[in-house]
Amino acid sequence: MKNEQIQGIGSIESGEYESINIEGIAKLKGDAKAGNVLVEGMFKSKGRIETKDLNIQGVHRAFGDIKAKDVMIEGVLKLRRASLLADKINCRGIITCTDEISTDELQIEGICSLKRVVGDKINIHYHQGAKDQLKMPSNMSALIKSYFGRKIDPSKCLVDEVECTYLTAANTVFKTIRAQEVILKDHCIVDELYSDGDVQIDKTCVVKKTIRAGKIVQVKEDDQMANPTLVKVLDLYKENRISVDEAEKMLSAIGSIKESISHGISLPWDDDKNLRIVAFLGHNLLEKSAPECQNIEVVYTGDVNHIESYGSITCGDIRGHATAGSSITCGDVGGNITAGSSVHSKDVGGKITAGGGVHIEK
Repeated sequence: MKNEQIQGIGSIESGEYESINIEGIAKLKGDAKAGNVLVEGMFKSKGRIETKDLNIQGVHRAFGDIKAKDVMIEGVLKLRRASLLADKINCRGIITCTDEISTDELQIEGICSLKRVVGDKINIHYHQGAKDQLKMPSNMSALIKSYFGRKIDPSKCLVDEVECTYLTAANTVFKTIRAQEVILKDHCIVDELYSDGDVQIDKTCVVKKTIRAGKIVQVKEDDQMANPTLVKVLDLYKENRISVDEAEKMLSAIGSIKESISHGISLPWDDDKNLRIVAFLGHNLLEKSAPECQNIEVVYTGDVNHIESYGSITCGDIRGHATAGSSITCGDVGGNITAGSSVHSKDVGGKITAGGGVHIEK
């Protein structure tokens, strides 16, 4: 087998080589096998590469799969519609992949933007020194994404999905983590974390949803006022009163309503902390007089301040006023009661207006 060395501008044909050394600008036209591949210049490979050692000091743009034993990246490796299979990968520069990286051991101390990583031991630590390899200003994000095939964030690592045994990460944004043991620190952000083993997360990190043994055990939301509703949904799931799909739909609906409010869609009442029980038909908030509201019946186990319900309501004592589109069943009422149909209560401090019968317990 021969050695192939490109010092100026050249191309490499498919075949088997003892070594491939790129010091200038080169293109691989077909599949190649080599004992080792060293890229110190600029290398574009359209075919599949199989090698024992891959060492990237310059820039390697790969449009074909790479299989290697050891991979060292101190420059830039861009995998576009290509996967990387290796025993061990060590990246101190930049690596991007629009397909899958599969490895026993991955060590990143640079910048990465990866679609999917599968392995045993995965260690991802962002290092801002690697951003010098971008050769582009950070405000030219559109050009960077076009060049790399994926969004690059010079201030953090990005990983869509990782599945491994052991994961350690810092300053990395994940969509999904599936790992036995997890350590997260330094402002990691995770949409979904699946783990049945030891999980260590420092206070700077945000994990939006945690699933253990197939059950949702934690949902983190920024709006603390929504937490009681979220907890109630999770309690229903834990008690096997709703399925996983039902829980996810309910949590998704809560998120959609919160997002609408955050985008300036106002609700037709003040933020006065009073209890209001309303109804949505699809995305539409029904009027109190809507026929559908007459079929709503809610039981609230506790005392309230003021209460307003589109349908029927059963609750404890009401310190202020109470209004319901249908019937009201409650304890003592400090203010007025207005009901579309019947009223069943104890002592009432104000007036009673009802469309049906009124029963006052003695």
